[in-house]
Amino acid sequence: MTLNGHQDFLDSVSKESFQMRPRPTPPASPRKSKKKGDSTKGSENDPFYFENIGLERLLDGKETPEAMQLRHWEYERKWSQMLSSVEKSLLIENSASFNDIVSFVDNSYSSNEIETSFQAFGLPYREIPTALVFTGINSPDNELLFTQIAQRLRETRSDYVVMLQSKDCGSLKMTMKCLNDQVLDSMNDYENQDEMNDADATDEVIFDVENDKFAEGHLQRYDMEVLAEWYEDKRKKNNDADFWKVSFKDKSLSAKVVVLIQDFEVFDPSVLEDFIYICSQYQDRVKFVFLLGIATTINALQQALPSSILNSLRMKKIQLQNSERCLDRIVTAVQVENHTGIKLGKMPYKYLHETFLLYNYSVSSYISKLQYAVMHHFFSNPLSILAGIDDQELLSRLSILSEDHLEAIRMQKSFMKYVEAQLPDSDEVRRLLEDNAYLESLLPRLIKGIEQYHKKFSIAFEFLWILQQTLIDYKDPKINVDRKTKHSLYYLAIQEDGGLCDAYHTQKLLVNLKKIDSSCLSDLLQKCLEFLYTNHYANSCLTQEMSEIENFSVRLRDIEQTFISSKNALFPLTHGEEESTNTLYTILLEQVREFFDAFFKYNLKHYSTVTLHEVVYYENEKLLKHMFSAHPRAATQKALDTCILYKMYLEFGKMINMYDWLMAFKSILERDGPIDEKEIQARFISGVTELQTLGFVKSTSRKADHFQRLTWAR
Repeated sequence: MTLNGHQDFLDSVSKESFQMRPRPTPPASPRKSKKKGDSTKGSENDPFYFENIGLERLLDGKETPEAMQLRHWEYERKWSQMLSSVEKSLLIENSASFNDIVSFVDNSYSSNEIETSFQAFGLPYREIPTALVFTGINSPDNELLFTQIAQRLRETRSDYVVMLQSKDCGSLKMTMKCLNDQVLDSMNDYENQDEMNDADATDEVIFDVENDKFAEGHLQRYDMEVLAEWYEDKRKKNNDADFWKVSFKDKSLSAKVVVLIQDFEVFDPSVLEDFIYICSQYQDRVKFVFLLGIATTINALQQALPSSILNSLRMKKIQLQNSERCLDRIVTAVQVENHTGIKLGKMPYKYLHETFLLYNYSVSSYISKLQYAVMHHFFSNPLSILAGIDDQELLSRLSILSEDHLEAIRMQKSFMKYVEAQLPDSDEVRRLLEDNAYLESLLPRLIKGIEQYHKKFSIAFEFLWILQQTLIDYKDPKINVDRKTKHSLYYLAIQEDGGLCDAYHTQKLLVNLKKIDSSCLSDLLQKCLEFLYTNHYANSCLTQEMSEIENFSVRLRDIEQTFISSKNALFPLTHGEEESTNTLYTILLEQVREFFDAFFKYNLKHYSTVTLHEVVYYENEKLLKHMFSAHPRAATQKALDTCILYKMYLEFGKMINMYDWLMAFKSILERDGPIDEKEIQARFISGVTELQTLGFVKSTSRKADHFQRLTWAR
């Protein structure tokens, strides 16, 4: 379409058009079945497999296919290990809360609970056991938490677990159908019985007690009577024919229907009110247990449901750990205790850390960014095949390294600093830069040095954490210590050029260490020794430091014993002897401070001081921002077209000629140079459509090539 044919163009402005493409005809099935092992998916033997997954040949295209395959395999292995560590950390962090939930479900129909609510208070109805699970404000994390709760409940018990989400429960009918479908489907999962017929919500069904099947009949699929009859039949089969003749409290060990409502605040209150009321009416036939996920406060529950419904719930509060505690666990597992995996460098960690604290507060978003960083590190760094491997694997990798790999090693900044440190020995420098065989023989020691740095760093980091917590627990008004989380401490460790040892927080802790008494010092030394005893690396490589701390502990006990003996003695210590004892304690305290100061300076150095740290640390912050942060400039540039059209709109009268408007818009856009006509037309249509949506203009039947102006401003 050209500008000359503007009449046709004006007829189509802001009108939608749809293109209906025919569905592709599926290929005819082959007469002969495929042989076993054939697959339509690509395999690593396919020459285009790595290109299809985004893996490029690095080193200016000189990288061998074997090295490419290793990078891909190492990425999958390393991320699998890191993800397993993260999930384990989250489970440990929430284990206490999960245990409370499991215990609540198991004991929800115990005799004590029933007697308390039903007989002791003389209630005319039985309350539904309800756990109020306070999850926090981040919805994506809540979905992950409730999935873990559901898995935990399904592991070792026969309860039927149902998860209801607001997106699937827009009405009472849909809510009841979701409940029935999930419970009845769980019957097939647990007991592998006959499959149910897939019926729509409007299909009528009836339960056949003897055959465990549904057939068209009297009951709707969303009728609670379907679930009640099915549940009663399962209970009779699992016990005996006279099951329902026994008292209600004797049935506490049977299966329950646990209903997880993940996003309580998003549910329609009227739907929840009717749903809870119906469940309470069937409480004598079906054992319901509710788990309500509340992101805010209990006021949301009180405002959403009337008192008549709240009275039918026997509620208990359960608080899950907040997201910041979970982040502490993740950072400790991935960045501190992970000695062989990939780590975030200074700027990427700063971006992830600040995004978490200042924007979304989402653990799942943090994990997604972390996975992308690990993937890009292996997909873009040819030296990543040397990251986090043991001695035996390292020897086999050396045979894969080409001359281009060795040149890439020599180009790393940390290796250049290492060479500069060897300048007094000119022969050593020459061999490092020219002798490939010598460099290969040196690589195992350099790679092993990275792992040793991480192990020593993790021990020193834990010592610093123990020192901080001990001073905080001391609660002396003379000691003023900032309470920092582990992820904040690690943020200081990689942001400070001198490392965490030179950070103001560390120096402040060491100054306050000189103000503690003997009991606090004894507690500090004992905690450090307990940590060293349980650390395998410390037992083998930090024996000298361990013996020094043990010596401090023995000397402290001797000083304390002197004070105790003087109190029980017939003739107490003189003033001079007491001052001498205090001097001994002061000297010991100063020696302990000097020990920690030297230990921190040696082991909490910045990672950039380690040779070939580029093999392990990911440094590309710009790519992470590009992939995970919003880009307002594109939206602003798009909005500029609407702004230009609006400025011209203010100059028009009641009727706006579309062609004149388009030509004026074109003249402004082409001030800096010619632009393609189709692009101008597309941008014009987009801007006019936005103005029409905002209510500034509308089409008119009086003139086909005109728009009517709807607003007037001075």
